[in-house]
Amino acid sequence: MHATINRIGWLVAGILALSVVASMTGVVSGGPLDPPGPPAPILPQVEPRSPIPPVGWDGTFPITISQPGSYFFTRSVTTNGANHGIEITASDVSIDLNGFTLRGLDLFNTGIRVIGQRSGIHISNGVIREWNIGIDGWSPDGEAVYSRVDHITALDNSDGIRLGFDSEIVDCNASNNSLGIITHYGVVRGCHVTDNTNYGIYAEDVSLIEGNKVWNNDFGIVVTFSGAQPGNNTVRSNTATNNTTADINFNGTGNVSDNNVTTCPDWVTGTAKTYSPKFQRDVC
Repeated sequence: MHATINRIGWLVAGILALSVVASMTGVVSGGPLDPPGPPAPILPQVEPRSPIPPVGWDGTFPITISQPGSYFFTRSVTTNGANHGIEITASDVSIDLNGFTLRGLDLFNTGIRVIGQRSGIHISNGVIREWNIGIDGWSPDGEAVYSRVDHITALDNSDGIRLGFDSEIVDCNASNNSLGIITHYGVVRGCHVTDNTNYGIYAEDVSLIEGNKVWNNDFGIVVTFSGAQPGNNTVRSNTATNNTTADINFNGTGNVSDNNVTTCPDWVTGTAKTYSPKFQRDVC
């Protein structure tokens, strides 16, 4: 009996000793003895693009972009009706309208225009309306070559979108202008072009007009040549219907018509080598 009591006593004493050691080392608390350090600082997110209007802008037009880089709209902008909106005097400039509108209230000036021959211009994602020319990359003042306009809606201008040599206009809407879209040696693809009082799409010299929906214009699609023939334009997989004078008008030689839908066969004028013609005769 005495030995049993002693063994129990030693066992209890051992347990008490372990509890004391554990409490001293922080094991009983289940966590570290030292408190955690301060949280890491949150670094500010630096916008790698420059805003339009620029910081500190005094409201003067035009806004001039003279350095290569990426620019984005922070709000819609309406001019004073007496000046161009934005002038680009450098190559490698990207302008993201960011869903906003550049409005002119002015049928004498240009929304966005290129000064001099520039390359690598990219304009996207917004509305440009009520200008003499919405986007001008093909004029006596300058030309945007190897450039791109996409996801732009050009409304209520005299000319909607004009681009120069080897450029592309993609997924745009050109409506209620006099001339909707104009290019040479270019590509116009996936656009909606409607209710323009003159030409919907006008293209020169080895241009590709593909996959557009063109209706309710005077001329729907016109392809031609700027100097000596041939034109060598390709008009492919477009739906061009209900245009007043012609759905598709071919000028020059070497043009190709491939798999287009038009109102009637006689609403395609001029000469083209035709592949897989489709005619929507039920609206003749």
